Amino acid sequence: MKSKESFSLKFFIIPQPDNIHAKIFLRITVDRKKVEMYTGSTIRIDMWNEAAQQAKSTKKTSNTGVNEDLLKLKNQITDIKRRLQYEGKPISSKLIKDIHTGAVGEKHFLLEYFNDHISQLEKLSKEYSKGTIKNYRVTYKHLQNFIISKRLKDIELLQVDTKFINDFDFHLMTYISSDNKSAMDRNSANRQHKRLKAVLHKGMKEEILDKDPYNSFKIKDNTVNRTFLSEEEIELLKKHDLGNNLSLQKVRDIFLFSIYTGLRFGDASQLKTNHVSKDNKGQYWTCNKIVDNKLSN
Repeated sequence: MKSKESFSLKFFIIPQPDNIHAKIFLRITVDRKKVEMYTGSTIRIDMWNEAAQQAKSTKKTSNTGVNEDLLKLKNQITDIKRRLQYEGKPISSKLIKDIHTGAVGEKHFLLEYFNDHISQLEKLSKEYSKGTIKNYRVTYKHLQNFIISKRLKDIELLQVDTKFINDFDFHLMTYISSDNKSAMDRNSANRQHKRLKAVLHKGMKEEILDKDPYNSFKIKDNTVNRTFLSEEEIELLKKHDLGNNLSLQKVRDIFLFSIYTGLRFGDASQLKTNHVSKDNKGQYWTCNKIVDNKLSN
């Protein structure tokens, strides 16, 4: 837990229907996010000291036992917070309450959760292209290599914090796999971050995560000065036999088609005859519009 994050405990009462008695509750607040829990204690409303957040005692009525229970609960909650802090784990009011009540629930692990996300994308093949799904698999592989480098099989989603993101970024920028001669560049690393961030945001929407680990990590794109092919270079490409390699020739033809039509290479490679039609004069070929990375009529 970072020093800038707040942590506070407050006891308060909720009057019962008889307007005589009240239940004592504890409010746990971490970084302005609150949860409340019943302490198990009930007292008379007029015996509650709101300023001191404890029960009053008189000659006739002693609430020492109630106050001792409240102090014990306060110490237990504080110990849970300190333990999480010592272990370097993300801290939330809900997690503290769940640990205390024994209702922590099912644990979610990053690689498992990421892989489930990929499976969902595959089932939504009409919304996500094969290229998108392939890119998520690439990011998964980088995450897996990074986690293995830490001598772990997986990591809990709740343990994914800013330090994890920074360490992953360093891994991306320095790791050289057996398939590559050098580590990836900044923009390539940023694409991995954007996919991981999308998966983590999904975890936040599903209330598995309480905060965004990327809040303190800024993704900076390096400006790439792109150069354009000249007409002479395009003509050379058209005439080159490419060693009579049919696969290379096919890629070359799709690339040239993209140049002349303005289609993205990925869309052009998926083009079918029903996506192409002549104009009303029968002289020119035109492609139908592309919507959401899909060719449509």
